[in-house]
Amino acid sequence: MRKLLVLYSLLFFVFSCKDQEDTGPNETDKPVAEFTFKSMPVDVELSDAAREELKNWKTYDAFENSFAVFKKSRNTEDLKLAIADLLEKEARWAKDTFPEVYDNNQIKSRQTILRNFLLKTKGYLEMQEDVKEPIKEVLVARNALRNHFNRIARDTIDIKLLLNGE
Repeated sequence: MRKLLVLYSLLFFVFSCKDQEDTGPNETDKPVAEFTFKSMPVDVELSDAAREELKNWKTYDAFENSFAVFKKSRNTEDLKLAIADLLEKEARWAKDTFPEVYDNNQIKSRQTILRNFLLKTKGYLEMQEDVKEPIKEVLVARNALRNHFNRIARDTIDIKLLLNGE
């Protein structure tokens, strides 16, 4: 009887201490990649005239505030959250009424391009690919939009007057 007890104890010990199999990487094993905005395009500043025209446009202001948070992102998780927030704010901005001076196809097309690059960046983040190039495209698209805001605010020619001949 003692021999059986020792044998069962030994078998129990051998099978209970077996190494568990590695089932592969899981969500917690993924490293969070670091990111920096160094070597990215510098932001175009809005002129005083453009800033004056934009100051009462709340949805655009909310988008710009989210963009400031986006620029502070330092890893992929922060970037994912910032991109999701930017896309939400951009959708609200697109549905909002544009100020009369900026209610034209040139501004709206630049906004569409910016949205597309934000979506591209989101896709790269989800596929865990390098996001430097799509983020650079987002920054260039935003700079083009801001340049156009500045250009419209700077131009004093009345297009309606020219087109109507009044």
